[in-house]
Amino acid sequence: MAPGDSVFLCTDGVTEAVSADGSMFGDDRLADSLKSVAGLDSLSVIENDIRDVYVFSKGVDQSDDITTLALRYVGQRRARGERKTYLFTAASKASNSACSVVIVAGCSWIALTSTGMRPT
Repeated sequence: MAPGDSVFLCTDGVTEAVSADGSMFGDDRLADSLKSVAGLDSLSVIENDIRDVYVFSKGVDQSDDITTLALRYVGQRRARGERKTYLFTAASKASNSACSVVIVAGCSWIALTSTGMRPT
């Protein structure tokens, strides 16, 4: 990855969100939503996506969770004598689920939970 590259993950509840007429949000709407925020920070990406899903569904109760995670690679650093550390910014939002994701950054485990990031 190069600095500024991003990764977006979501549950199928995002693409399968249903509108009042029974149509699904789908992959194409998700792609359009993500294109509109290309280059923005992780929090802006997920806030935009969640907003687009809720505007599309216009208050229709959803049967599945709507959970997103965005990571943006910032770069790497290595202090003298230390192992290389890969730096990311991250944001996550979840509805109807407990969000718990584990990623590897450098050689350390970082736990991302709905309450924030903590080294493990």
